[in-house]
Amino acid sequence: MFRIPKVVKTQGEAHEKLLTRRRSVWLSRISRVETSNPKYWRVCSKHFISGAPSKLYDESNPDWAPSLELGHTTSSRSSPRKSVARYQRTAKRRKRAADIDTAKILLELKSTTDNVPVEAGLEQVEALAEQVNDASSQESSVAADTECHSLPSTSQGTQTELTKGQINDLQEQYNLLVAEKVALEKKVHKINEDYFWGDDEQGCVSFISQGWGGRTSDKYITEHCGFLSNIIPGDVILADRGFDIAESVALMQASVEVPTFMGGKKQLSGVDVIKTRNIANVRIHVERVIGMVRQKYKILGGPLPVDYAMRVDNNGMSTIDKIATVCCALMNLCPSVISVD
Repeated sequence: MFRIPKVVKTQGEAHEKLLTRRRSVWLSRISRVETSNPKYWRVCSKHFISGAPSKLYDESNPDWAPSLELGHTTSSRSSPRKSVARYQRTAKRRKRAADIDTAKILLELKSTTDNVPVEAGLEQVEALAEQVNDASSQESSVAADTECHSLPSTSQGTQTELTKGQINDLQEQYNLLVAEKVALEKKVHKINEDYFWGDDEQGCVSFISQGWGGRTSDKYITEHCGFLSNIIPGDVILADRGFDIAESVALMQASVEVPTFMGGKKQLSGVDVIKTRNIANVRIHVERVIGMVRQKYKILGGPLPVDYAMRVDNNGMSTIDKIATVCCALMNLCPSVISVD
């Protein structure tokens, strides 16, 4: 069962218009007369050719909206078989045009990369990689017949001044370019940065670490980010269940308080309920501080250029680390989310 598309207004104007158009098409094809809220309507998989709706931006797909067994017929709509065949032809034309454009860009890239010195640095490599990625992902609207007329026919013999050895060299160069393209795509792939920060009882950000890779565990970050060296004996640290740092904090003569979880029990004891409630009343302020920082400074939500994480100054801080530190410092200058009273 699938929900009626909901209009989202936070992803841009084009995204909102496309969702609005898709929602209207769905409601038009369903053609229900009930006065109930469409928010609770569901569409069965039997009403789609493939059994599920297509992606939002795949508007030419016949499953972009339900089309089968809707209980009514319209003369203007083509049969499902014709719709699928038309969609497959369109996808084939677009793929063929994209492959041709990619081959042209790769040949141009070969002549460009020969003139780029090794000292050019990461910026030039990323620029070349963006060209390759854009060429391989874009969908051209030019018809396949027009593209095919500009290419020599494969069914007829053609004369060329190239020898067999030269043709083999060209093929080898093309294979090398494809390998370079794959390597560049991996190099400029998205990365995630995790930060460990601590808030005090007044709602101020008292500590923020440098960025760590997205696959680093919370325990490892806590033990190696320098946070433990700031603990004073007798401190009480409120942490989430994922932070298994009780032993590390105990070495600093401090303690860790985490919410009590069920652990297979049917219910918590009265003492655990009171303890968890007291911890939750304090931890909610931490969540509010995190939410305020993300809401005020959208840059922390990304995406950011990869070189922001690659370039490191003499102090070992990257550009992303500096951005996060400045955002937290500016947040501390704002009125606290915790009332002084």
